[in-house]
Amino acid sequence: MAVTSIVDVSPLQQNFNLHVYDQLVQPDVYEAVLSVRSQQAATETASAGDGDDTMQQPETADQSVPQGLQSEDTAPNAFAMTMLCCEPESEQAASSALLAAAFDAFPDKDYCLLTLPPDSPEVALLGTFTRLLPPPGSALVHVLYLCHRFALLDQLQVQPGDRTQLEGVQALLIDTVDMVASMAAFTAGIEANSAFVVICESQVVGMAAIQPITDLSQLRHNFHTIQVAGLTEDDAADHRSVQLTAICLNPIFQHRARQVLLDVLKRCKARMMLFHLQPDRPAPEALGVFRQVAPRHTVLHTADNTEAGFALFVFYPELPGKTAVNSHVVVVGASDCGLSVIETLVLHERLQFSAVTLLAPRGLHAGASDAHYTAELLQRLGLHATVNILSAELVDINKEEHCVVLLDKRKLQYGLLLLAVGLDKNDALLQQQLKGSLNSISSQDLPASIPEDIADMDSIVVCGPAFEALTAMGQLEAAGGDMSRVQHCGLVEQGSSLSTLLRGAAPLAGVTLPETIQVTSIACGAAEDGRKAELTATLIDGATYSQAVDLVVVAGGQDRGRVPRCVENAGEVGGLVCDGRLVVDAAFRTNDPKIFAAGTVATFSRRYGSGLSHSLYNSREVGQRAADSIAASFSSPFLGDSALPKLTCGRVATTALPGGGRFMCASAAGTQRPGRLDSQGGRALVSSTQGGYLHITLDSNDCMQSLTFCTSGTQPSLTPTMLLLLAGLPITYLNDLLHAHESGELADLPEYLKQPWAGLLYQESFPQLRSSLIEELLGSGRPLQELDSNSVTVNSEGAIADVQAEVIDFVKQQGPADFPQYDVSVFVS
Repeated sequence: MAVTSIVDVSPLQQNFNLHVYDQLVQPDVYEAVLSVRSQQAATETASAGDGDDTMQQPETADQSVPQGLQSEDTAPNAFAMTMLCCEPESEQAASSALLAAAFDAFPDKDYCLLTLPPDSPEVALLGTFTRLLPPPGSALVHVLYLCHRFALLDQLQVQPGDRTQLEGVQALLIDTVDMVASMAAFTAGIEANSAFVVICESQVVGMAAIQPITDLSQLRHNFHTIQVAGLTEDDAADHRSVQLTAICLNPIFQHRARQVLLDVLKRCKARMMLFHLQPDRPAPEALGVFRQVAPRHTVLHTADNTEAGFALFVFYPELPGKTAVNSHVVVVGASDCGLSVIETLVLHERLQFSAVTLLAPRGLHAGASDAHYTAELLQRLGLHATVNILSAELVDINKEEHCVVLLDKRKLQYGLLLLAVGLDKNDALLQQQLKGSLNSISSQDLPASIPEDIADMDSIVVCGPAFEALTAMGQLEAAGGDMSRVQHCGLVEQGSSLSTLLRGAAPLAGVTLPETIQVTSIACGAAEDGRKAELTATLIDGATYSQAVDLVVVAGGQDRGRVPRCVENAGEVGGLVCDGRLVVDAAFRTNDPKIFAAGTVATFSRRYGSGLSHSLYNSREVGQRAADSIAASFSSPFLGDSALPKLTCGRVATTALPGGGRFMCASAAGTQRPGRLDSQGGRALVSSTQGGYLHITLDSNDCMQSLTFCTSGTQPSLTPTMLLLLAGLPITYLNDLLHAHESGELADLPEYLKQPWAGLLYQESFPQLRSSLIEELLGSGRPLQELDSNSVTVNSEGAIADVQAEVIDFVKQQGPADFPQYDVSVFVS
């Protein structure tokens, strides 16, 4: 080990919050540096507001020392480790002994500092250190490791808390963000004998409060608790599971969080600890030793169940640790694909991604009305605990410096960049013809850009294809807009496959769509009063139509769209390959190995075949596969030229209809034109009843290629998720539906599909079960027939028995909460 007392903390002060580490930096020095940093931030903000095009450069280390303070005044209470080398078999013991000797060599220093590149592996010694990551936008990309000499002490004791320790706990919590709530939880814990303190050298250096858990039903309905061994109703009844309500440790003992929690569990005679992270509360540092429980994407609703508005974390003695990944992963775009990447990385089984940033310029809740990641689901994900979310817009990518440039001129360094921004769906023709209108907004910016006075507007025009226009109208109505004052204007040249399906299905479902003004051209300028916009259009008969409007909404088509300008710039200047969209290999890498892309902005290279745009596949599944490749790149940097990932999930689009009805269309993975018969000879099942109009398209293998459902009812019998899970399945999964329908015995398809027997098909884990069964059959060597990449037929009695057994085990494992309609007790395992 090599150490030195010559330590320059100036760049560290610029990039890390060091004031919580007592006496690391002299208080007057820290306050002076903090003042300089505040002045620099104010100057940068003013420059950005003035439109200064000069890129603000980060201050250098020499500039960070305030005038009047000499270098000897800023000497920190620390020495630095510059080298460590140990035999692997004795690394833990030898490195600990060397660290103790280093502190003995510097009796006047209380801290040991170490900085490492973010992609450096963490050696055993660093388990004694506290890890600090540079914030996004920092000029310093290294990770800081910090150890106090007291961190080497073994005398930490967990004791029951009482009122004599209130003063010590209050001193511990002073200036913490969650001080009031933590103090209240500790006080309540004292009364219930469920409060604990951590004592070192007679000082309170930590606190925790718990409460018993008596009912797990809400958690089971909202989270995949089945994946946590031992988290059962019996554990709750026997008080073997407890809920952590508050925890705080002195930062220098943060690395001892796991041991503290184990001692708390031992004292309360429990085997498992849960933590509910509320969306309005900060995540405690100790959460790093917990494991997040994956949320259900489809909540099981019962009469006495409430939807959980929090994220769930679990800790127990046998919980395996994760390997830290400190490299900065930047995900651009809060699309369903981008959020799926984030979710998959956060919930990764083996890797802990400690530095993930999401660029979401329109926020997390500004997606399409049919976005998969709803506000409720995002609460159960608790992204603010593990992800730095920036409401910032990407304008450029600097490949040489490995950074992205934001609209506010900040530079954001990345170790790995993933682009999931989605296409710019603003129709180019409409954008050009409506350019310059002060009263026009894009449906892509809804609902965030809806004016506050929307309810008072007398005239609103929505321009675009029918499906996209209706989606925008629904958002305007939800914000208080009067639909009787809204008109739909569509270009004759414009259209989308979903709009065509909608216009064909609506009359058959008894739905009257808003009248559309068909025009060949449209323009918008300022009205004479200067407050409204003047909309001028040429009708299909050549006549001119003109109207003063309060608001024009431009709805871009689902089938249209272009790569955002910032990505085009990266292609033109940085050399990223574009073929209408960003071209990626089977591992989702662009031609720059540090830049990945996924979602509608990307397409697989033509060397794998033609027509492989990611928009043909399920955005969430694409995001999962992209995240898997990202994780694999940290385990094995050379991914190789692998085969295309298996993408089997379909996609679904839905929109509200006038009067409260609903239109939805689900299509199998890879389907280019949903609702049309397969070119090799398919057929369709059609049902038009009081419950709605349903059109099921079968391909030549009798697999459900697409399902289109339209209803005027306010409570549809089918949901978008149900149709999505059916898309791509063989029709035989629906029992004898094909024969019954063609013989006239079954007329009401929606009613048939919602019967209790079909519940297994709509369970969100069923696709994973089906995929695993297919993989097992393909690898078993048994005779089978592959219908397509997602379906096989087997006739072997042994294979059929094995599949039946695994399905029954799956139903048993999920339990009656998921499948109350099934009785599997008659089956013997």
